[in-house]
Amino acid sequence: MAKKYNQDFKDMLIELHAAGKRTGELSKDYEVPIATLGKWFTEHKQATTKDLSSADVAKMRADYLQMKQENEILKKALGIFAKQNK
Repeated sequence: MAKKYNQDFKDMLIELHAAGKRTGELSKDYEVPIATLGKWFTEHKQATTKDLSSADVAKMRADYLQMKQENEILKKALGIFAKQNK
């Protein structure tokens, strides 16, 4: 019979994995099969990505493009200031 794990336990392992703990280490330390952990991580990732609406994605894309443009401006300004200091 398959072992049952409560949601708090699953959430704790998902957080540890997100913080950088390796799947193999989690499996060994908490005695959970690697395949089970992989399933939990995949389900969590799918659940969190489905929560984004198309408006959220569009806003993030617009913010990204604005930051990219600002970054290019700062790079050009840095080049100008570097030339002035020579």
